[in-house]
Amino acid sequence: MPAWSRRPPWIGSERGPNGEVSAGSTTPDDRRTTGRASSGSSGADQDIMRARKAVLLPDGSRSGSGDEAAGGGAEAIIRASRTAGGVTSTGGMPSVTESCGGSRKMQSTGPHAYGIRPKAPSLSWPTTENPKEMSVNPTEMRMLDMLKKGRDQFGVVAVKAEFEAEGTRPEEFLRLLELARRADIKVALKIGGCEAISDLHASKIYGVDHIIAPMVETPYALSKYVDARTKTYGPDATGTHFLFNLETQSALDNLGAMLPLAKAELDGIVFGRVDFTLSRGLPRNAVNDPSITEAVVEVARACAAADLELVVGGSVGIEATNALREIRAIRLDRFETRKIVFDGAAIDSARFEAGIANAVAFELAWLENKRDHYRAIADEDLPRIRMIQERSARAARALLTSVAA
Repeated sequence: MPAWSRRPPWIGSERGPNGEVSAGSTTPDDRRTTGRASSGSSGADQDIMRARKAVLLPDGSRSGSGDEAAGGGAEAIIRASRTAGGVTSTGGMPSVTESCGGSRKMQSTGPHAYGIRPKAPSLSWPTTENPKEMSVNPTEMRMLDMLKKGRDQFGVVAVKAEFEAEGTRPEEFLRLLELARRADIKVALKIGGCEAISDLHASKIYGVDHIIAPMVETPYALSKYVDARTKTYGPDATGTHFLFNLETQSALDNLGAMLPLAKAELDGIVFGRVDFTLSRGLPRNAVNDPSITEAVVEVARACAAADLELVVGGSVGIEATNALREIRAIRLDRFETRKIVFDGAAIDSARFEAGIANAVAFELAWLENKRDHYRAIADEDLPRIRMIQERSARAARALLTSVAA
């Protein structure tokens, strides 16, 4: 049995009330530190905590305490991490082994391996069982519960954001990132283009697990993506998976020419079914048409032969069940809705429909939370605006009276 088709690690895991994994059970993914800080290294652990708080507090504000404790900002995290007990890395955060779908294993020593947050008891990371410690609103509390439920019951492995079509703002992404880390799942980010250098710099600071470049249609565009990756992450960009979107007929036509570079330099392909369908001149609701599924299967075969991950997105719902299972028979590492990424094996679960419903509920809560946030900002100056308008009106009336007299 191929490694990528083995029993997914989220099946059969036994977790405690705070999401911790009991002895002998498996975790939602096998990205874990090989040498964590022990409970006895509380001083270094506290440095890490203070440094992280200096970068971002849960409410989106920044604290200066980490600057005093460990030098401030992202660099403080790096320095504090190097002093933590049990760390074997010489260049940054502890080494970890990652297997996304089982197709590739990578060692991460990057300074912003954000997903491997220390979980020693001395750090006391907030949980839903300790709401007073959490600077999140009720909607975000529900969202966090949805992510944990998805992780434990439905095969959810990551959340997703886009700097491209979705236009995720930095403050929005930071909230999503915080929820994902507390739920102990990964983060996938679609950048703005194949050469979006600023987005890649930002992704490195955030500690993104999966990066996807959109609208890569030619070998040249793919080479630009590889060059941009190397420029920002270095030649050995371990710890983060880099994929590109195949979402047009032109990209499919050029896939054979792109595969050698993709196999040598990248980790996988994300098939965007909606844009691909529209590129063929078909309506959006034809996304589950057999001709579209046949195209995805063609890419699945290419990925299986080249040992590349395959992720399928684009109008993924209950209606996509048969198409996804057909693709899974060849290769399917993950599939995704707008905000939620599932392990590919989840398509074979009896709880697939419940998992999709949970993902839709999460997206709805996300949009409602976003709406309420910006509505509060829009309304926060209303009293001042009314006061100034009333003053202006009184002044205008007084001037009119003076002229009339």
